[in-house]
Amino acid sequence: MKDDEFKFYRLVKCEKEVVQLALQELFEFLWNLKYPETPWAKNAASVKLFEEKEDEHFQNSLHGLSLKEKWRKIQNRNGIQSTFRDNEWKSYDWDISKFAYALVDSKLFELDVTDETGMPVSEHIVKIKDIRNGIAHFTKTNCDTIYFEKTLKSIEDHIKALELVKLNVSPYIEKLQAIKTEEKPVSAQVCFEMRTEFEKLKCSQQVYEEREKRYLAQEKLTVAEREKHSKELENALLKQEVGRLQSENALLKQRLHKRESGITLRKRKHSENLEEFQKLKSEKLDLYNRVKKSTEQTNFNSLRCKRNGIMKGVFVISMVWHQVKRK
Repeated sequence: MKDDEFKFYRLVKCEKEVVQLALQELFEFLWNLKYPETPWAKNAASVKLFEEKEDEHFQNSLHGLSLKEKWRKIQNRNGIQSTFRDNEWKSYDWDISKFAYALVDSKLFELDVTDETGMPVSEHIVKIKDIRNGIAHFTKTNCDTIYFEKTLKSIEDHIKALELVKLNVSPYIEKLQAIKTEEKPVSAQVCFEMRTEFEKLKCSQQVYEEREKRYLAQEKLTVAEREKHSKELENALLKQEVGRLQSENALLKQRLHKRESGITLRKRKHSENLEEFQKLKSEKLDLYNRVKKSTEQTNFNSLRCKRNGIMKGVFVISMVWHQVKRK
């Protein structure tokens, strides 16, 4: 194995034994912190639960968006997921890209805390994925000293940033330094084993490249589908929205009918009460008139009695006076 090949071998080794394990521990730590009632079990059941949580969060993020924005967001998510939702995903045999999606793209975790340069932890994770992609796209299996040292320094800086979310990165920094200072073996047996492992790593890189090609092909297909079926998809979303509005309208009509029924009942009761009030008022007026008439008749009779009494008194006095006069 040549020196430049050995440098490339150590870069890929750092990717597998440092970066990937650090992201795995970070994901499991954040998951257990957010969902303590369902600790991460490293199996298909946990992956299924993650998908449910992520889908729930995604559906909530669509609220308030226009139909066009919803459709674009759904298509973008489907395009990304189609590149890695495979058997390895389901069995939790995740690589760096899968962990980056679970940590950053899923939006399930708060990774907005920033370092002294203002870069958030989420951006550090994206940078780590970009470095992995850069290595995966190498057209040869060797690199020079400048690229080797620069890449390891970038990886170290990004790994250290994970301390901001309470991850203990010391073991990973130590492992990275050990890989950086690792010397090329002299033993033929060790060289053979290393070359065998290197061939496996190259195959792994080819898998990455194939996955990237599939992603690009999917993107092209997605663009073509957008141009071909955009109206159909928009119509489908529009029908869904119309159905939702019709349901809301039917509910509002039901509430309005119920309210109108209540108003009609209250009007009827009010009308009945009004009729009863008018009847009582009429009876009161009639009683008042009768009392008034009776009072007037009584007063008249009293006055008549008084007048008769006066007339009788005058008559008596007149008789007495005539008698006195005769004497």
